Amino acid sequence: QEVVDGWQALAATAVTHPFSVPDAGLHRIDIPLRPGDPAGTVIVRVLSVDGGQELAHANWDAGQPLVDGWASFYFGAFPSEWGRDFMLAVTADGAGETAIGLSAAGLAFRSYYLPRPALVHEEGKTRIYLNEGYFPRAYVVGRAMPAANAAEALALAQQYADQLAQVVALETFGQEPPQWVTAVTSASQVAISRYDLNEVTLEVNLDDAGFVVLADTYYPGWRAAVDGQATAVYRANSVVRAVYVPAGQHTVTFSFWPWDFVAGTAVSAAALLLGLALLAWSRWRMRL
Repeated sequence: QEVVDGWQALAATAVTHPFSVPDAGLHRIDIPLRPGDPAGTVIVRVLSVDGGQELAHANWDAGQPLVDGWASFYFGAFPSEWGRDFMLAVTADGAGETAIGLSAAGLAFRSYYLPRPALVHEEGKTRIYLNEGYFPRAYVVGRAMPAANAAEALALAQQYADQLAQVVALETFGQEPPQWVTAVTSASQVAISRYDLNEVTLEVNLDDAGFVVLADTYYPGWRAAVDGQATAVYRANSVVRAVYVPAGQHTVTFSFWPWDFVAGTAVSAAALLLGLALLAWSRWRMRL
C-alpha cells in the first residue's frame, strides 16, 4: 500500500486497516506522516486480525526527521504462531494536527518481515532451519597457517573466515606437518565410517596430501593414526582437530586416551595388584 492518494487527520481514535504478510517475522512498519505538534507522539499498534488482541506497539516522536515523508516503527520479530493476518491501528496525540497518508485501499503503509529461508521443520514454537553455508563434519583443505596459540589461531580464522574451506590455522605444539601448502583439490573425499564416544574413524581418498579437519572439539587426550601409524593431532582454528594425511586412500582413526586417564588406570591397577598380593600373603601367613 505504498501509493499515497490522500491524507487523513490522526487523533486518539484509531485509524485501522487489515493487512497480511507472506511469511512470519513481521518486525517493522513504515507509514507516511505529516506531523503537527513537534512534541506529539504517533502510536502504531498491531492487533490480531479481529482487533481483539494487541500483539505489539511502537511509538514515533513527531520531532524526529522523516525519511522521504515516511516514519518507521520497529518491534520484535513476530513468532510464527501469531499467524500472517493482522490489524493495523494508528493513533496520535499532541496539540497540532498530524495526518496519515491514505491509499486507494485504505491506509498507505509498508510492512517488513524476516524471511525464513531453509525452514525444514516447524511445530509450535520450535523451528529448525538448514544452514546452507555449513561445513561438513569432516573435510580436507590444502593450506595450513601456523599459529602460536589459541588466540592467534582464532584471529587467523576470523581473518580468513570466507576462506575456511581452503585454509586452516594450526597450532602445532612443536610437531610441524611435512608441508604447509599442498595441491589437494575439492575432488578429494572424506567420509566418517565410524563414530563412537572415544573413537572416530574416517575413510579418506586424497588426490594430493592435505589437512583433514574433523569439526569436533580438540583436547590433549585425542590421538590419531593413519593406516595404524601414529600421527600428530593439531588444534585447528583454535577449537577443532586436524591431521596431515598423504595422498591416496587411507583410514584415519582418532582415539581418546588422555595421559591422566592412562596414569590413573595404571595406578588403580597397581593398587589392585598390591591389594591382592597382600591378601594372598595374609592368608598364607594364617595357614602357617
